[in-house]
Amino acid sequence: MGKIVLDNCYRVGGCPFCGSPRVVPAGLIQYREPVVFATHEVILRRTPELWRCKRCLSGYVENAIPPLQAVALYEQGDSTSRWEAHSFETDKTEQLVEFVSGLIDSDVNVLDFGCNDGTMLDYVRARGCRTFGVEASAKARSVAEVKGHIVKPTLDAFPKEVVFDVVCAMDVVEHLYDIPRFLAQIAPRLAVGGVLVLLTGNINSLMARMAKNNWWYIRYPEHVRFPSLRWWRRYSGYRLVKTARVHASRGYVHPPTVGSVKNALERWMRNEYDGMPVLLPDHYVVALTLKRSVGIPR
Repeated sequence: MGKIVLDNCYRVGGCPFCGSPRVVPAGLIQYREPVVFATHEVILRRTPELWRCKRCLSGYVENAIPPLQAVALYEQGDSTSRWEAHSFETDKTEQLVEFVSGLIDSDVNVLDFGCNDGTMLDYVRARGCRTFGVEASAKARSVAEVKGHIVKPTLDAFPKEVVFDVVCAMDVVEHLYDIPRFLAQIAPRLAVGGVLVLLTGNINSLMARMAKNNWWYIRYPEHVRFPSLRWWRRYSGYRLVKTARVHASRGYVHPPTVGSVKNALERWMRNEYDGMPVLLPDHYVVALTLKRSVGIPR
């Protein structure tokens, strides 16, 4: 199959998180070549741009692939072929695994949103949980279903009476064009006392701040939204109960040495620093619960 030519013309104009018009451009984004979106090699007609909100400190991409086209590419892609297969507890850091395991009891309903081939669901099922997943990729969904997990292409495909004690979205929200809408959809699916657990890149981490528009995490065309911790605390409509700054996975952990710090500073002075190697955590994980009335302030 040849390369797919896409007009990445999608723009929002203001902050897609808090709605503020106080947004500023933070530079052009150069994706790695070849440009691959959900395992499809693509050619983009426009140069993507990183923007930041001065009110909630979140970041987002302008000149993104339009949402409907993105959904179609996810559905037709094979996410199982993009990432090397690991178990959840060997891929993620011990800190992150402990964070998640401390929130999950046995004999509860756990939904993994963006579950891919069910790797995380394997982990929670071994802890005695009932496992459910949402996965757009038909190929990845079939792999998870063969393992015995109940997986649907969308959240709405589950009967309305099915609720979840824990909803996880690991490395997912950066792909979503409308995170406030996602949170509103999750709200009625959370059981009383239920918790939503999210892992994503921290655009306000020291590594990301140093790399600016060259940060490795924004150089994936699928990554279009970068919510700040301030947004979760002040504007999300949920209550933040627990958070930790973490690495994306064990493979990104590189304890700083004199040599690595010197190299990073030299590259930063030449405007070549991309945040790699990751010397300090550049992701965060949050646990959220519902407020009495979930609203998304604008």
